[in-house]
Amino acid sequence: MNTRIVSVLVSWAVLVFSSSARIPAQQPAPQPFTLDDEMKMRAIVDVRISPDGERVAYVLSTPSLTKNEHEAALFVLPSRGGASTRLGDAVHIFNTPVPRPQLRWSPDSSTVSLVGLAGDRPQVFAIPISGAAPRALTSAPEGVFAHEWSPDGKSLAYLTRDGMTPDEVRRRQDKSFVIRADAPDPATRLVVQSLDGSAPRVLTAAAHYVDGFSWSPDSRELAYSAAPRSGFSAPYETRLYAIPVDGGTPRVIVDRPGINNGPRYSPDGQWLAFTTTNGKTDIMASRSLAVVPARGGLVRTFGMDDAWVNEYMWARDSKSIYFEANDGTFSRGEHMFDQPIARLWVADGHAERLVAGQTVDYAPTISNDGRWFAYKAAEGRTVG
Repeated sequence: MNTRIVSVLVSWAVLVFSSSARIPAQQPAPQPFTLDDEMKMRAIVDVRISPDGERVAYVLSTPSLTKNEHEAALFVLPSRGGASTRLGDAVHIFNTPVPRPQLRWSPDSSTVSLVGLAGDRPQVFAIPISGAAPRALTSAPEGVFAHEWSPDGKSLAYLTRDGMTPDEVRRRQDKSFVIRADAPDPATRLVVQSLDGSAPRVLTAAAHYVDGFSWSPDSRELAYSAAPRSGFSAPYETRLYAIPVDGGTPRVIVDRPGINNGPRYSPDGQWLAFTTTNGKTDIMASRSLAVVPARGGLVRTFGMDDAWVNEYMWARDSKSIYFEANDGTFSRGEHMFDQPIARLWVADGHAERLVAGQTVDYAPTISNDGRWFAYKAAEGRTVG
């Protein structure tokens, strides 16, 4: 099956020149990079292709000196080319300190959801591509930090934090209170909310600090990664679990040291993929891809040498995984890092680069039929 690729390209090149560098006489001296120059730099901070492959949603961020913030705007364009349409101006996209919209599409491709501000709290908003008025999908007291539509389109899962206790509220109102840098953070909970208006259901206990999750293809359970505590080193204690959407006791899928997070079900529901340091707890340990049977079992880790795997997604036939991984250098004149999008074949572990060119590639997404592939790319990857 041929896969057509759509790239959303933003020039993101900042060159740093050393005062001791020798400049050939025939070339003009480089001009200083000023604050005004930085204010002209726009960036695409998120991109997502619709499940039917017809459209690509993206968020464009522009610095604003007058507002002292990054202004973010949602656009949708046809995947086959054409003009972009701006949507959802009534929604203030979450932009503290920089835009983090977390774009998602409804399974029927009729709606884009993102994280916007409702007062001072981030909440999930639904923005119809028809141009109808946006509406808030969540009202979590402490805000929402990640969300995913269920495959059947009937529910939304999201992450939120526990609120402060009355004593914590009182102490914060007292101007003489002391902040403990090593104090534990509130628990991060996994919540499911039916879109029929039912009350949200908290699925995870306070002992689980959840940092990633995904729906099973049948919308009946959620896999998630969680640490037993908060703190700087907590990510190196993450384990993988699965829990029924209706609630119950979570079952352990992967229990080993190191980072084990970002679980994603294969489309056929047979496997869970995740990123892992493969048992290592060193802060500089590289992250590889791994797969495990969805019911638990032997973990297969695919070594990536010294590359760090970031975002990834399953191919629709469940036979391969698309991923981005960076690998680089800090040597002057060399590429700062390569971050290609590649494809890994699960059966034999063979990987091949999918996107060629001199760009740094991010955030790959693919349509449900596997024919359309969208990502964002940045230019400029050389150390001065």
